[in-house]
Amino acid sequence: MTLNFYCLNHLSKFLKDLDHLNFCRLLDLKINVNNITPSYRLFMQNYIIEFYDTGYDLKEIVKHLKINPYQRLTQKFIREFQDHIDWKCVSSFQEFSEEFIKEFADKVDWTEVSKSQRLSEGFIKEFQHAVDWYSISSCQELSEKCIIEFQDRVNWRQVSKRQALSEPFIRRFKDRIDWHYISEHQELSEGFIQEFENCVNWCLISRHQEISEEFIRKFKDSVDWSDISSNQKLSEEFIKEFAERVDWRNIFSCQDVSCEFFKEFMNRINWKKDWVYVELPKEFIDIVDHAKTVCKFPKWSNDDVHF
Repeated sequence: MTLNFYCLNHLSKFLKDLDHLNFCRLLDLKINVNNITPSYRLFMQNYIIEFYDTGYDLKEIVKHLKINPYQRLTQKFIREFQDHIDWKCVSSFQEFSEEFIKEFADKVDWTEVSKSQRLSEGFIKEFQHAVDWYSISSCQELSEKCIIEFQDRVNWRQVSKRQALSEPFIRRFKDRIDWHYISEHQELSEGFIQEFENCVNWCLISRHQEISEEFIRKFKDSVDWSDISSNQKLSEEFIKEFAERVDWRNIFSCQDVSCEFFKEFMNRINWKKDWVYVELPKEFIDIVDHAKTVCKFPKWSNDDVHF
C-alpha cells in the first residue's frame, strides 16, 4: 500500500530533531519547527551552514533560529537568508568580497565593513560617503596618496598610529599628525628627530626608536633615562659615563653587561628591596648572594633606593 502525502506528513509529526529533518528531506516534506526541540535548535543555529550544505530545506526553521554569526557563513547562504541574519555581526566576522558588499550596500554595517573587511582604495573612494573614516584610518592599509586625497576625512591620530608614513609626508603634515603616535609608531631617523626635537615625545623616542649613543649623548637632557636604560643597546663605557643618570635596575635587568661590570656597580642597587631580584639574570643573583656571605652591604635607610 502506498502512503499518500497526508499520511507521510502525519508520520513526520512523531519524529524529532535530526530524525524529523532526515525524514522530511528524504520525502520532500516541509519541516515542522515544532518538531525541533529547543536544545537541537541551539545546536542547529551554531552549525547552520553544515545543515545548509547537506541539503536540508531550512526556509521555515531559519525564521526561528538566532544564527550564530561567528561560524563561517557562505555568501550564498547569506544571500538566501538575508532577512534572518544579524548584518552588523556578519559584516564584522564574515569575509565579504567587494562585489558582495556593493550588492548589499543598504544592509551591511559600514562601520564593521570599514573595520573588518579588506577594502581597496578604489572601493573606499567609491563609497567615501558610506565608510567610517575612523575605522578606515586605523584598520585599512592606505597609501600616502590616498591619505592626501582624503586628508579632510581621515582621522589623523589613527593615521599617525596605524599607517606607515615617510618622513617627507610627516614633514608636510607636521601640523596635522599626532606627534605622540609618530614618536611611538613610526620609524624615524636621528636627523628627523633632531629636526623636530621640540615636537617629538622624548619618552617615546627613548623607548621605541633605535638611537645611537652619540645621539643620546647629544640629547642627554631630553631623553628619558629610564627608557634609555631598558630599551637602547648601551656599551659599558657609555653606562659608566652616565652612571649618575641611568636607571641601574633597568641596566642590570635589560643590558648585556659582564659580571665584572656588575660587581663594580652592584652597590648602586639597594639589595634590601626584594623586588630588585625579580628581573636579574641568575648569575648576578649568585654574585649578590655570595657578597652577602663575605661582606656587609651599606646600611641603607628604608627609603633609600639606589638607581
